[in-house]
Amino acid sequence: MTAASGCARKKQAELPYALPALVFGIALEVCSACAGGGERGDLSGAGASVGVGAGVGWTEPEVVASGVNSPHLVVADEARVYWASDDGTVRALAHEDHGVAQMLATGQSSGWPGDLDQDVANLYITTGDTVVRVPKAGGSLFVLASGQDDADQLSLSATHIYFSSNAGVSRVSLAGGVVELLAEIDGEASGVSVSESGAVVSLEMIGSIGVLPPNGGTISVIASGLTSPKQVETSAGEVFWAGGGDYAGDGEIWRSDQQGQAPKRLASGLRWPHFPTVFGAYVYFSDVDGGLVARVPKSGGALEVVAKGQASPLDVAVSPPYVYWCSSGDGTLRRAKGSFP
Repeated sequence: MTAASGCARKKQAELPYALPALVFGIALEVCSACAGGGERGDLSGAGASVGVGAGVGWTEPEVVASGVNSPHLVVADEARVYWASDDGTVRALAHEDHGVAQMLATGQSSGWPGDLDQDVANLYITTGDTVVRVPKAGGSLFVLASGQDDADQLSLSATHIYFSSNAGVSRVSLAGGVVELLAEIDGEASGVSVSESGAVVSLEMIGSIGVLPPNGGTISVIASGLTSPKQVETSAGEVFWAGGGDYAGDGEIWRSDQQGQAPKRLASGLRWPHFPTVFGAYVYFSDVDGGLVARVPKSGGALEVVAKGQASPLDVAVSPPYVYWCSSGDGTLRRAKGSFP
Protein backbone atom coordinates (compact mmCIF):
# COMPACT_ATOMS: atom_id res chain seq x y z
CA MET A 1 0.00 0.00 0.00
CA THR A 2 1.11 3.57 -0.54
CA ALA A 3 0.95 6.42 1.93
CA ALA A 4 -1.84 8.90 1.18
CA SER A 5 -3.10 12.06 2.83
CA GLY A 6 -6.12 11.42 5.02
CA CYS A 7 -5.65 7.66 4.97
CA ALA A 8 -6.92 6.20 8.24
CA ARG A 9 -4.28 3.47 8.21
CA LYS A 10 -3.98 1.55 11.47
CA LYS A 11 -0.32 1.39 12.48
CA GLN A 12 -0.47 -0.63 15.70
CA ALA A 13 -2.35 -3.72 16.72
CA GLU A 14 -2.62 -4.67 20.36
CA LEU A 15 -2.48 -8.45 20.68
CA PRO A 16 -2.76 -10.59 23.80
CA TYR A 17 0.81 -11.80 23.52
CA ALA A 18 4.27 -10.26 23.23
CA LEU A 19 6.63 -11.27 20.45
CA PRO A 20 10.21 -10.71 19.34
CA ALA A 21 10.88 -8.41 16.40
CA LEU A 22 9.36 -9.97 13.31
CA VAL A 23 7.35 -8.70 10.41
CA PHE A 24 4.10 -10.54 9.83
CA GLY A 25 0.50 -10.05 8.76
CA ILE A 26 -2.55 -9.22 10.88
CA ALA A 27 -6.12 -8.70 9.67
CA LEU A 28 -6.97 -5.00 9.50
CA GLU A 29 -9.34 -2.83 7.52
CA VAL A 30 -8.67 -2.17 3.85
CA CYS A 31 -7.48 1.36 3.15
CA SER A 32 -8.99 2.30 -0.20
CA ALA A 33 -7.22 5.65 -0.18
CA CYS A 34 -3.89 3.81 -0.32
CA ALA A 35 -4.45 2.22 -3.71
CA GLY A 36 -2.07 4.45 -5.67
CA GLY A 37 1.28 3.29 -6.89
CA GLY A 38 3.54 6.10 -8.02
CA GLU A 39 6.39 5.36 -10.40
CA ARG A 40 6.77 1.63 -10.87
CA GLY A 41 7.54 -1.16 -13.29
CA ASP A 42 4.35 -2.14 -15.11
CA LEU A 43 4.42 -5.49 -16.87
CA SER A 44 1.95 -4.32 -19.50
CA GLY A 45 4.61 -2.04 -20.96
CA ALA A 46 7.58 -4.36 -20.60
CA GLY A 47 6.86 -6.76 -23.44
CA ALA A 48 7.48 -9.56 -20.97
CA SER A 49 4.48 -11.68 -21.86
CA VAL A 50 5.40 -11.91 -25.56
CA GLY A 51 7.71 -14.63 -26.90
CA VAL A 52 10.31 -16.82 -25.25
CA GLY A 53 13.93 -16.08 -24.40
CA ALA A 54 16.12 -13.35 -22.98
CA GLY A 55 15.36 -9.83 -21.92
CA VAL A 56 17.28 -6.91 -23.40
CA GLY A 57 20.90 -7.00 -22.20
CA TRP A 58 20.70 -10.60 -20.97
CA THR A 59 21.99 -13.80 -22.60
CA GLU A 60 19.59 -16.49 -23.75
CA PRO A 61 18.50 -18.69 -20.82
CA GLU A 62 20.92 -21.56 -20.37
CA VAL A 63 20.02 -24.96 -18.89
CA VAL A 64 22.36 -25.64 -15.98
CA ALA A 65 20.75 -28.89 -14.87
CA SER A 66 17.98 -31.00 -16.41
CA GLY A 67 16.11 -34.11 -15.45
CA VAL A 68 15.51 -32.55 -12.05
CA ASN A 69 12.30 -33.61 -10.30
CA SER A 70 10.54 -30.25 -10.06
CA PRO A 71 13.33 -27.95 -8.82
CA HIS A 72 11.74 -25.60 -6.33
CA LEU A 73 14.33 -23.56 -4.41
CA VAL A 74 17.75 -22.15 -5.26
CA VAL A 75 20.50 -20.13 -3.55
CA ALA A 76 23.99 -19.23 -4.76
CA ASP A 77 27.30 -18.02 -3.34
CA GLU A 78 30.45 -16.88 -5.11
CA ALA A 79 31.54 -20.45 -5.87
CA ARG A 80 28.45 -22.57 -6.48
CA VAL A 81 24.70 -22.74 -6.99
CA TYR A 82 22.56 -24.97 -4.74
CA TRP A 83 19.03 -26.20 -5.32
CA ALA A 84 16.37 -28.30 -3.61
CA SER A 85 13.85 -30.42 -5.49
CA ASP A 86 10.51 -32.00 -4.75
CA ASP A 87 12.09 -35.47 -4.72
CA GLY A 88 13.77 -34.61 -1.42
CA THR A 89 17.24 -33.99 -2.83
CA VAL A 90 19.67 -31.07 -2.50
CA ARG A 91 22.38 -30.59 -5.13
CA ALA A 92 25.30 -28.23 -5.83
CA LEU A 93 27.24 -27.22 -8.94
CA ALA A 94 30.15 -24.81 -9.49
CA HIS A 95 29.22 -21.80 -11.62
CA GLU A 96 31.54 -22.71 -14.48
CA ASP A 97 31.14 -26.50 -14.14
CA HIS A 98 28.85 -28.25 -16.62
CA GLY A 99 29.52 -31.68 -15.18
CA VAL A 100 27.57 -33.78 -12.70
CA ALA A 101 26.10 -31.93 -9.75
CA GLN A 102 27.16 -32.95 -6.26
CA MET A 103 24.40 -34.59 -4.23
CA LEU A 104 24.36 -33.00 -0.77
CA ALA A 105 21.21 -34.53 0.71
CA THR A 106 18.58 -37.15 -0.15
CA GLY A 107 15.49 -38.61 1.43
CA GLN A 108 13.87 -35.44 2.74
CA SER A 109 10.17 -35.62 3.53
CA SER A 110 7.75 -36.02 0.64
CA GLY A 111 6.26 -32.91 -0.90
CA TRP A 112 8.13 -29.82 -1.92
CA PRO A 113 10.62 -28.16 0.40
CA GLY A 114 9.36 -25.02 2.12
CA ASP A 115 12.43 -22.81 1.91
CA LEU A 116 16.20 -22.80 1.46
CA ASP A 117 18.71 -20.38 2.99
CA GLN A 118 22.45 -20.30 3.55
CA ASP A 119 25.37 -19.00 5.53
CA VAL A 120 29.06 -19.37 4.69
CA ALA A 121 29.32 -23.07 5.50
CA ASN A 122 25.80 -24.51 5.53
CA LEU A 123 22.43 -24.75 3.83
CA TYR A 124 19.21 -24.64 5.88
CA ILE A 125 16.00 -26.24 4.64
CA THR A 126 12.42 -26.60 5.84
CA THR A 127 10.82 -29.84 4.66
CA GLY A 128 7.38 -30.69 5.99
CA ASP A 129 7.72 -31.19 9.74
CA THR A 130 11.49 -30.65 9.99
CA VAL A 131 14.14 -27.94 9.76
CA VAL A 132 17.54 -29.29 8.74
CA ARG A 133 21.13 -28.12 8.23
CA VAL A 134 23.28 -29.48 5.39
CA PRO A 135 27.04 -28.72 5.03
CA LYS A 136 27.83 -27.08 1.69
CA ALA A 137 30.94 -29.22 1.39
CA GLY A 138 28.92 -32.39 1.89
CA GLY A 139 28.50 -34.50 4.99
CA SER A 140 25.87 -35.54 7.48
CA LEU A 141 22.50 -33.83 7.58
CA PHE A 142 21.61 -32.40 11.01
CA VAL A 143 18.00 -32.03 12.17
CA LEU A 144 17.54 -28.70 13.97
CA ALA A 145 13.81 -29.08 14.63
CA SER A 146 11.27 -31.86 14.12
CA GLY A 147 7.57 -32.32 14.72
CA GLN A 148 6.68 -28.92 13.25
CA ASP A 149 3.33 -28.23 11.60
CA ASP A 150 4.28 -27.65 7.96
CA ALA A 151 7.48 -25.61 8.40
CA ASP A 152 7.68 -23.12 5.53
CA GLN A 153 9.68 -19.93 4.90
CA LEU A 154 12.84 -19.45 6.93
CA SER A 155 15.43 -16.75 7.60
CA LEU A 156 18.73 -16.62 9.47
CA SER A 157 20.01 -14.28 12.14
CA ALA A 158 23.52 -14.46 13.57
CA THR A 159 22.41 -17.00 16.17
CA HIS A 160 19.03 -18.45 15.18
CA ILE A 161 16.93 -19.71 12.34
CA TYR A 162 13.41 -18.27 12.25
CA PHE A 163 10.67 -20.11 10.39
CA SER A 164 6.95 -19.87 9.71
CA SER A 165 4.50 -22.75 10.04
CA ASN A 166 0.82 -23.45 10.59
CA ALA A 167 1.48 -22.84 14.29
CA GLY A 168 2.84 -19.31 13.74
CA VAL A 169 6.45 -18.13 13.91
CA SER A 170 9.19 -20.06 15.71
CA ARG A 171 12.95 -20.04 16.07
CA VAL A 172 15.69 -22.49 16.99
CA SER A 173 19.40 -22.02 17.56
CA LEU A 174 21.65 -22.58 14.54
CA ALA A 175 23.30 -25.26 16.68
CA GLY A 176 19.96 -26.95 17.40
CA GLY A 177 18.08 -27.20 20.68
CA VAL A 178 14.69 -26.19 21.98
CA VAL A 179 12.23 -24.70 19.47
CA GLU A 180 10.65 -21.45 20.70
CA LEU A 181 7.17 -20.59 19.44
CA LEU A 182 7.42 -16.81 19.24
CA ALA A 183 4.01 -15.99 17.80
CA GLU A 184 0.98 -18.27 17.88
CA ILE A 185 -1.04 -16.96 14.96
CA ASP A 186 -4.50 -17.96 13.82
CA GLY A 187 -3.63 -18.57 10.19
CA GLU A 188 -0.44 -19.73 8.50
CA ALA A 189 2.46 -17.28 8.49
CA SER A 190 3.39 -17.40 4.81
CA GLY A 191 6.69 -15.54 5.06
CA VAL A 192 9.40 -14.51 7.49
CA SER A 193 12.62 -12.52 7.06
CA VAL A 194 15.01 -11.48 9.80
CA SER A 195 16.12 -7.86 9.93
CA GLU A 196 18.45 -6.01 12.28
CA SER A 197 15.48 -5.16 14.50
CA GLY A 198 13.93 -8.61 14.45
CA ALA A 199 11.99 -10.59 11.85
CA VAL A 200 9.37 -9.58 9.32
CA VAL A 201 6.40 -11.89 8.76
CA SER A 202 3.50 -11.94 6.30
CA LEU A 203 0.16 -13.71 6.61
CA GLU A 204 -1.19 -14.46 3.16
CA MET A 205 -4.59 -15.63 4.39
CA ILE A 206 -5.17 -12.49 6.46
CA GLY A 207 -3.57 -9.90 4.20
CA SER A 208 -1.20 -7.89 6.38
CA ILE A 209 2.46 -7.42 7.27
CA GLY A 210 3.79 -6.32 10.65
CA VAL A 211 6.93 -6.07 12.79
CA LEU A 212 7.60 -7.54 16.23
CA PRO A 213 10.34 -6.03 18.44
CA PRO A 214 13.18 -8.45 19.24
CA ASN A 215 12.43 -8.63 22.96
CA GLY A 216 8.66 -8.76 22.67
CA GLY A 217 6.09 -5.98 22.81
CA THR A 218 3.37 -4.44 20.68
CA ILE A 219 3.03 -5.59 17.10
CA SER A 220 3.46 -2.74 14.63
CA VAL A 221 1.41 -3.30 11.49
CA ILE A 222 3.09 -1.66 8.50
CA ALA A 223 0.70 -2.77 5.74
CA SER A 224 -2.87 -4.09 5.81
CA GLY A 225 -5.72 -4.80 3.43
CA LEU A 226 -3.28 -6.57 1.10
CA THR A 227 -4.14 -9.25 -1.44
CA SER A 228 -2.34 -12.48 -0.61
CA PRO A 229 1.04 -11.15 0.59
CA LYS A 230 3.47 -14.01 0.08
CA GLN A 231 7.19 -14.18 0.71
CA VAL A 232 8.89 -11.23 2.39
CA GLU A 233 12.49 -10.04 2.18
CA THR A 234 14.33 -7.47 4.29
CA SER A 235 17.34 -5.39 3.34
CA ALA A 236 18.92 -2.29 4.89
CA GLY A 237 15.88 -1.46 7.02
CA GLU A 238 13.37 -1.98 4.20
CA VAL A 239 10.76 -4.68 3.60
CA PHE A 240 9.91 -6.16 0.20
CA TRP A 241 7.04 -8.51 -0.59
CA ALA A 242 5.10 -10.12 -3.43
CA GLY A 243 1.32 -10.08 -3.41
CA GLY A 244 -1.82 -10.49 -5.47
CA GLY A 245 -1.84 -12.34 -8.73
CA ASP A 246 -3.08 -15.91 -8.49
CA TYR A 247 -3.40 -15.81 -12.30
CA ALA A 248 -5.55 -12.64 -12.24
CA GLY A 249 -2.94 -10.22 -13.60
CA ASP A 250 -3.08 -7.99 -10.52
CA GLY A 251 0.13 -9.24 -8.89
CA GLU A 252 2.55 -6.68 -7.47
CA ILE A 253 5.95 -6.21 -5.82
CA TRP A 254 6.04 -3.75 -2.89
CA ARG A 255 8.60 -1.99 -0.73
CA SER A 256 8.22 -0.24 2.63
CA ASP A 257 10.37 0.84 5.52
CA GLN A 258 9.84 -1.05 8.75
CA GLN A 259 7.71 1.74 10.18
CA GLY A 260 5.25 1.66 7.28
CA GLN A 261 6.00 5.31 6.47
CA ALA A 262 7.26 4.94 2.92
CA PRO A 263 5.37 2.14 1.12
CA LYS A 264 5.86 2.01 -2.64
CA ARG A 265 4.58 -0.29 -5.36
CA LEU A 266 7.57 -1.33 -7.47
CA ALA A 267 5.94 -3.57 -10.08
CA SER A 268 2.39 -4.37 -11.18
CA GLY A 269 0.46 -6.29 -13.83
CA LEU A 270 1.96 -9.64 -12.76
CA ARG A 271 0.05 -12.94 -12.83
CA TRP A 272 1.56 -14.80 -9.86
CA PRO A 273 4.67 -13.09 -8.43
CA HIS A 274 6.88 -15.01 -6.01
CA PHE A 275 10.25 -15.05 -4.29
CA PRO A 276 11.42 -11.41 -4.14
CA THR A 277 15.21 -11.51 -3.76
CA VAL A 278 17.19 -8.36 -3.00
CA PHE A 279 20.67 -8.03 -4.44
CA GLY A 280 22.50 -4.74 -4.84
CA ALA A 281 20.22 -2.02 -6.17
CA TYR A 282 17.52 -4.40 -7.46
CA VAL A 283 14.71 -6.70 -6.39
CA TYR A 284 14.69 -9.89 -8.45
CA PHE A 285 11.55 -12.07 -8.66
CA SER A 286 9.65 -14.65 -10.68
CA ASP A 287 6.14 -14.48 -12.10
CA VAL A 288 5.16 -18.16 -12.02
CA ASP A 289 2.11 -18.12 -14.27
CA GLY A 290 3.48 -15.33 -16.45
CA GLY A 291 6.68 -17.31 -17.21
CA LEU A 292 8.77 -14.29 -16.24
CA VAL A 293 12.04 -13.69 -14.40
CA ALA A 294 12.66 -9.98 -13.86
CA ARG A 295 14.18 -7.28 -11.70
CA VAL A 296 13.14 -3.78 -10.70
CA PRO A 297 15.16 -1.05 -8.94
CA LYS A 298 14.63 -0.97 -5.17
CA SER A 299 14.03 2.76 -5.42
CA GLY A 300 11.42 2.32 -8.14
CA GLY A 301 11.63 2.55 -11.90
CA ALA A 302 11.29 0.47 -15.03
CA LEU A 303 10.85 -3.29 -14.80
CA GLU A 304 13.69 -5.14 -16.55
CA VAL A 305 13.03 -8.58 -18.02
CA VAL A 306 15.76 -11.17 -17.44
CA ALA A 307 13.94 -14.03 -19.19
CA LYS A 308 10.42 -14.59 -20.52
CA GLY A 309 8.37 -17.56 -21.65
CA GLN A 310 9.86 -19.77 -18.94
CA ALA A 311 8.15 -22.93 -17.67
CA SER A 312 6.68 -21.97 -14.27
CA PRO A 313 9.77 -20.22 -12.87
CA LEU A 314 9.95 -20.37 -9.08
CA ASP A 315 12.78 -19.34 -6.78
CA VAL A 316 15.47 -16.91 -7.98
CA ALA A 317 19.11 -16.60 -6.89
CA VAL A 318 21.78 -14.07 -7.85
CA SER A 319 25.55 -14.50 -8.15
CA PRO A 320 27.00 -11.97 -10.62
CA PRO A 321 27.14 -12.18 -13.55
CA TYR A 322 24.35 -14.77 -13.32
CA VAL A 323 20.72 -14.90 -12.29
CA TYR A 324 19.50 -18.45 -11.62
CA TRP A 325 15.95 -19.76 -11.41
CA CYS A 326 14.12 -23.06 -11.01
CA SER A 327 11.81 -23.90 -13.91
CA SER A 328 9.46 -26.40 -12.30
CA GLY A 329 7.38 -26.82 -15.45
CA ASP A 330 10.14 -28.58 -17.37
CA GLY A 331 12.31 -29.83 -14.50
CA THR A 332 15.33 -27.63 -15.18
CA LEU A 333 17.60 -25.17 -13.41
CA ARG A 334 18.38 -22.23 -15.70
CA ARG A 335 20.42 -19.06 -15.70
CA ALA A 336 21.06 -15.91 -17.72
CA LYS A 337 24.08 -13.63 -17.76
CA GLY A 338 23.80 -9.88 -17.56
CA SER A 339 25.21 -6.67 -16.11
CA PHE A 340 25.04 -5.62 -12.46
CA PRO A 341 25.36 -1.83 -12.16
